[in-house]
Amino acid sequence: MANIALIKDRLIDKLWVPIAVAGSEILYPRRKKNKRMKVLTLTHHSNCRETDEFIGNKLTNKELMVGWNKGTNESMRLEAERLGSVVGPYVYEDSIIAGRSDVQDKFPFDILNLDFSSQKPESENGRLEREILSVEHTIKLQSDKGNDGMVIIYTTLLNSKPLVIDRVKQNSDNIKIQEWHDLSIDDLPSNTIESHEKSRCLKEILQQIFSKYQYENKKHFAPLYIRLSNSFRYILSIGLLLKRS
Repeated sequence: MANIALIKDRLIDKLWVPIAVAGSEILYPRRKKNKRMKVLTLTHHSNCRETDEFIGNKLTNKELMVGWNKGTNESMRLEAERLGSVVGPYVYEDSIIAGRSDVQDKFPFDILNLDFSSQKPESENGRLEREILSVEHTIKLQSDKGNDGMVIIYTTLLNSKPLVIDRVKQNSDNIKIQEWHDLSIDDLPSNTIESHEKSRCLKEILQQIFSKYQYENKKHFAPLYIRLSNSFRYILSIGLLLKRS
């Protein structure tokens, strides 16, 4: 079990920075001193250490970083951090799905750090399904803006609320892409509340969504699966380096 105050540091050190560094070498091999990668990060004003680490590892600079938080006070405090710009206060999922956020003009990004766990996720049915739908809208935006490769990190809270795979499939299938024949869910449970099973389903669904937009994962990093102290809630973080197939 892990103390929640230490979880983000573990995510940063064990997954977020390593996958970003590895991705930078493949996406921008000729940029030696500074990779100058454009970054979108969902973050929290009291712990946005990932911004310092991305800058310290010569992946980006503050002018190329966009921070997002759905809280009014959080967004205001983020403006004092080392970020080029701050978007908020909006719920990322709602804004991206509805296509009404100013951040769309800033696409595409080289690093997408979609840390939904930092946004005080609601304990309600349908949250995970909306997160996945917003990830697909994010990938579609990247694709529509001509992106050929990116690092994407998806981090979420797994709790006792069910993951309804049929709803995930319906959401994705409603976004039509030429020569794509819908999500395949035959090997996935239709409804699950067990966290390890949710983790397996989310990894499979995300991989299919990336393939839908002709992206392949070029670097394999083991996802992090961390239990919160004194609870049956978990943090799941998945990092991938995607390139056009």
